[in-house]
Amino acid sequence: MDNNRILIVDDDRNLTFILRAHLAHAGFRVEVCHNGEEALEIARSRLPDIIVLDIQLPEMDGLEVTRTLRKNPDTENIPIILLTGRGNRDDVVLGLDAGAQDYVVKPFDVTVLTARVRSMLKLS
Repeated sequence: MDNNRILIVDDDRNLTFILRAHLAHAGFRVEVCHNGEEALEIARSRLPDIIVLDIQLPEMDGLEVTRTLRKNPDTENIPIILLTGRGNRDDVVLGLDAGAQDYVVKPFDVTVLTARVRSMLKLS
């Protein structure tokens, strides 16, 4: 796994606590933030190996964060998994069209999310 760096972006602090613990236990280095602006700052400065990103965020939503990251040559290839409560077909299409590689609907199984992260890292 090479100690890959994951950025988790979600305004639900309980969820980020659980995700951080589980992914760290799986061998990843995990950083957490809780809004879109901070996510952009961290992504640009630290270049994580993958981003797990909620869509519904304060200040800037996850779709806009995704679009902004895709426009920057330094961050355009960072894999993004959108994590959201919005699961209808149109939302999924919007997320993937914005530039995300995967779309996971809440509630989800953290073990399955971990497997998706591993799989995405193998592809990148």
